[in-house]
Amino acid sequence: MNTGLKELMLYACGKIAQADGACDVLLEVIMAVINSGFCNKICGLISENLIVSMTDSTKAARQVSCCLHLMSKCLDLVPNASVNEVSMLTIVVERVVDTMDIGHLENISERLEEVKIRKDEAVRKFMEDRIERNNNSEERLPLDNFRSTSVLPTLDDIIKTEKPFLRKNRIGVPYDRKRRYSACGHIIELYSH
Repeated sequence: MNTGLKELMLYACGKIAQADGACDVLLEVIMAVINSGFCNKICGLISENLIVSMTDSTKAARQVSCCLHLMSKCLDLVPNASVNEVSMLTIVVERVVDTMDIGHLENISERLEEVKIRKDEAVRKFMEDRIERNNNSEERLPLDNFRSTSVLPTLDDIIKTEKPFLRKNRIGVPYDRKRRYSACGHIIELYSH
């Protein structure tokens, strides 16, 4: 994709992000942009402003402005799905704004700060959700160590009404730790008799 086409795509994405209307259509467009890897091309396009010595600051400001609109809409509609791309774009945009001194054009500095705050909040929420998912995952280790589990059922095991902890067996995928492999094998062997 040549530079002119990338630039047109960025301007179109910026205009689409500013549009009011059916969010499901905007959501489809934004997810297509994210899934296509176009964010990487946007980084390259905006970074070219740092390399080319005769770059027009108005053109750079327009590119950055469109990118900020797109980033803002991504954070509105799909914060978890877009947090990596928005983080990457934030770094590039911030560098271009600082180097080319275009922050005063089109309220870019204020909009960039707003996007950074929202991005940091999305990252924090994403990490909290990931920790929560890991804590509630079936893949977590049981409370007791498999080495201390009795081979013969104890009275507590017989009286228990809750199902025993059974970790999913991983087929065709390597275990990340030897301990997990040993624990899984031991539990399967224990309950298969």
